[in-house]
Amino acid sequence: MNQIIASSATTTNTTFGDVHEVVKKMSASNRDELVRCDDLHFVNLENVIINGEMHPILPHAQRLIANRLSIPHQYLQKCPANLQAKNMNHWVGTLQDEKELFIRYQDDAVRAVFSKDTNLLITATFSIGY
Repeated sequence: MNQIIASSATTTNTTFGDVHEVVKKMSASNRDELVRCDDLHFVNLENVIINGEMHPILPHAQRLIANRLSIPHQYLQKCPANLQAKNMNHWVGTLQDEKELFIRYQDDAVRAVFSKDTNLLITATFSIGY
C-alpha cells in the first residue's frame, strides 16, 4: 500500500498554479447574488423563481435551504410538490433575522444558499488576501 501511495506521489506533479487554474475554470460559470426573501418563490424542492426567473435547485442547495428554513430535508423529499412549495414559501416568509439571502449560482442553477453575513465574511476574507 505504501508503495502505491509513494509511486502516485512521485508521478503526479501538480503545482498550486495548476490547482488555481482548475478552480478558476470550474468557477467560471459561478456567480453570487444577494436576493430579498420577498423575491423568492419556491415551485417545489427542485425549482425556485427568483426575481421572476425559474432556477433549478441543485441537491446540496436543497439541503442548505431546508436547513435554513428548519424543515427536515427528508420530510420535504417525501412531500408532493405542492406541499413542498407551501411549506418552503411559508417558512421563507417567517425568516425574521434575514431579509436577504446570499445565493450562489452554477450556470443557471442555485448551487448554495447562505445568510447575508456569510457573504460579508467571504468578501472580507478574499479582500484581505486569504
